[in-house]
Amino acid sequence: MLVYIVDDEDYMRDMFDINFKQYPDINYKIFSKASDLITQTYQIQPDIIISDIVMSEMSGLQLCRKIKSDNNLKNI
Repeated sequence: MLVYIVDDEDYMRDMFDINFKQYPDINYKIFSKASDLITQTYQIQPDIIISDIVMSEMSGLQLCRKIKSDNNLKNI
């Protein structure tokens, strides 16, 4: 399983990292910007995306809308 995580707060990214390290069967990548997550998603699609809702560059809701409106990504 591949999980992408995006949060613009350092401490939240650290918390996700600490928690996901406990599960060796789950591969994950943590992003600080939604735009970086989207770029990576076009290269390798994750099974699931976990997103903060309130972020400075792009909100989590905007991220979801962008992914769901793209025919190549909408099945994530």
